[in-house]
Amino acid sequence: MSDARQAAEKILGPIDWQGDTHGLCRCPGEHLHNNATRPQDTTVFIDGLPNVFCFHQSCSTARWEANRELRRQISDKSAGLSGPVRIQRDPEAEMLSRLNTIAGDGGQWLDPIPWTASEIYDSSPTPLPDSPDGDYALFLSLFRPDDTIWIGDITDSSPAHFRKQSAWSQLSSAPHPFTTGAVFKPEAEARKNEMVLARKYLVVESDVLDKDKVGSVFRLMRERFRMRLHAIVDTGGKSLHAWFEAPHTPLWEKQLLAFLVPMGIDKATFRASQPVRLPGAARGDKHQRLLWFSPEGVGGQMVEPAVALGLKPAPQDWPPIKSYDLLMSESIAEPKVIIDGALHQGCKLLLGGSSKAYKSWGLIDLAVSLHTGSEWWGLKCHPSRVLFVNFEIQEWSFRNRLMDVARAKNVADRIGDLAVWTLRGYAADLTVIRPIIEKHIDGKGYQAIILDPNYMLMGDRDENNAGDMGGLMNEFEHLAVRHNLSVILSHHFAKGNASGKESIDRFSGSGVFARNPDSLVVLTAHEEDERTFSCDITLRNFPPMDSFVVQWGYPLFRVNHALNPDKLKRPGAHKAIDDDTFLTDMGSKAWQAGDLVRFFVKTHKISERTAYRYLNRLTKAGKILEESGLYRSEPSSF
Repeated sequence: MSDARQAAEKILGPIDWQGDTHGLCRCPGEHLHNNATRPQDTTVFIDGLPNVFCFHQSCSTARWEANRELRRQISDKSAGLSGPVRIQRDPEAEMLSRLNTIAGDGGQWLDPIPWTASEIYDSSPTPLPDSPDGDYALFLSLFRPDDTIWIGDITDSSPAHFRKQSAWSQLSSAPHPFTTGAVFKPEAEARKNEMVLARKYLVVESDVLDKDKVGSVFRLMRERFRMRLHAIVDTGGKSLHAWFEAPHTPLWEKQLLAFLVPMGIDKATFRASQPVRLPGAARGDKHQRLLWFSPEGVGGQMVEPAVALGLKPAPQDWPPIKSYDLLMSESIAEPKVIIDGALHQGCKLLLGGSSKAYKSWGLIDLAVSLHTGSEWWGLKCHPSRVLFVNFEIQEWSFRNRLMDVARAKNVADRIGDLAVWTLRGYAADLTVIRPIIEKHIDGKGYQAIILDPNYMLMGDRDENNAGDMGGLMNEFEHLAVRHNLSVILSHHFAKGNASGKESIDRFSGSGVFARNPDSLVVLTAHEEDERTFSCDITLRNFPPMDSFVVQWGYPLFRVNHALNPDKLKRPGAHKAIDDDTFLTDMGSKAWQAGDLVRFFVKTHKISERTAYRYLNRLTKAGKILEESGLYRSEPSSF
């Protein structure tokens, strides 16, 4: 047994290996499952990024701990490698994986759309026959007279069981209990996939879902995927079989499998030649009966499952290619600015800082400022409808924080309809919960959504892998574009002192974190004290903004222009020109701005931008006085 397999079994217990690099195992969080656990529910993968995957979502915390240990163990045993080998999946495999993940146990998709067996029967578009023989005759109308179809028992596969539909129609009753959804070649002599001429129908059934619950699956396929439904058969046992028009492409069928199997749908019937129950045939002392029937089908033109579930845009939704002349001639409105000089509606903002840098407090302040149209760290916010999704802080504590921030900003009487959604204990892979979030925000008119903290939405993604983090950012982008709202996030720095790095490079994990957002707000420890931070704002769609200093004083950050943002907490580093030197060297002379800047560039070897930053900040702080375009140091500041 390989070292990786041994490490996996040491952590997870006995594993039923299905291949060289994956096997079925017991979920480390099985005790947290909300539904019955099946042997095939949990799989461990030891190639690429080692991972324990489970169809249940309630066990994510326990699996996270197991995955961390699994990756550490296998990484340590990788010969000569600093970390686990990572295999890049192709886009198709990645999409199937995402479909598999968002399916969960099906509850979130199926519970809102019940379709019970009695409701199915009552809603049949075609009146149903009174007898089993009538069911048999009506069912055969789904095939053309010259279609060769198979009817037999499970083991029957001789030429006698392959006949044209017109020949089977000569029989007054169903001769055998099984058929398939396929049309076979005229020369077929065996029931196998190689003999299938055309896949006409996809038959869907479940051995684990009861008749009422599987009806929800059928409704999901008909309404969300717009699959054309032709028949539903009561098998005379515990299950129902639904006959849908077969998907147009093998890829769409794979996507259906990836999404439906985790919910309990049997993948065996996705084989074209798989036997399924024939309406009208006897089954013990019962008969297999039609429960619902439509010869022309009810549904529509099938939609690719990944598109229907919001994982990729429909081809017609892609923007057109434009010529330069067309681009120049179009009237393209600038989106609404919700933070002056910093953020448009529909763009992404990331607030970054070290651990315990009061980032959540800063985001609560931002939510209140946006909702009320007040200032946030000196930046004017415009009234916006905001939803704060809190994944980390207990609700009683979050309520107290929000109340204290509102009172400190003197706006407690203006935030009555500020929306807060506390999901502590419900955090999961954003791919899984994004459809749930969308369901709750759709049509509510939100202009900004704050998701705090970002790391609780990663799922099994590796924050050091650019591909994984690019996928996560694409999920945020989907929210922003589809719902025209700003997505506001927070992320932490890497361990250690970050002051020696550029502000955009201080984040933990992949550089995607800092390079993807449209607006980046970075808090870095200042030398003044542990409650003081330099704030650097990097912008994609606005002119550059000078850095400034904020100081924490419960429950708010307040801007302090008197402190130099260049003085980061970095022991032993060379310090930039300080405020006292700048003011002293100005003397008592009245300066024009350009002359003053050129003086400091020449005498102190600093850049023009740095000199202008000092001038602007010290003027805001009242240490330099401006009158009629002339600048003079304030004597009391010495």
